[in-house]
Formats: sequence, C-alpha cells, structure tokens
Amino acid sequence: MNNIICHKVIAVTKKGAELESDGKKIYIDFDCCAKNFSLEKGKVCKCVATRDAAKLAFTFYTCPQTTLIFKRSFLKDLIAGKSATRKFLDMQKAIVEAGYTSYDLS
Repeated sequence: MNNIICHKVIAVTKKGAELESDGKKIYIDFDCCAKNFSLEKGKVCKCVATRDAAKLAFTFYTCPQTTLIFKRSFLKDLIAGKSATRKFLDMQKAIVEAGYTSYDLS
C-alpha cells in the first residue's frame, strides 16, 4: 500500500480536509473515506481514519491511504502559537464536528 505523507492542514470543512504535501494540495473527502473504511471492515460506519496519539498521526482511508503527521518542533510551534499535540487534537475535533469518527490505535 502506497502512503502519501502530509505535514500541513490547509482547511477542514464538514465535507473533508485539504492538506499539503511537497507543495501539492490534497483533498480528503470524508464521505469517500467512510465508504472505503466500511468496505474494508465489512460494516457500515462513519469512520474516516485511524489515529495514533503517540505518533500524532491520522491515516485516512483514501486510495492510496493518506497519512497526516503532526511533527513536534518547539520553534515552529512557538511561532505558530499551537503545539503539534494541539493541532492533532484540533483535527480530531474537526472530524467529530463534521459527523465522522476516527479509530484510535494508541
């Protein structure tokens, strides 16, 4: 399975998330992710990704799967005003607010 690693969240809406990887924009459609997860697991649900709090990462059920990693960097976090952990929690909250879930691996 081929994974795309992203490090930046551009925007999150009720329909999905826009990420950036190597200067390219990637759109994550939550509805498509939920369908892919349901097909893989054999049950209908609203799960769009797995999340790992220890690694501060989400792996979305896109084709191929897309992994979003929040890297810890004291200086960048200080400048941005948000820690990597806060960004991870904000993404989890945005997924829930959009009416979807993520499966906890940690």
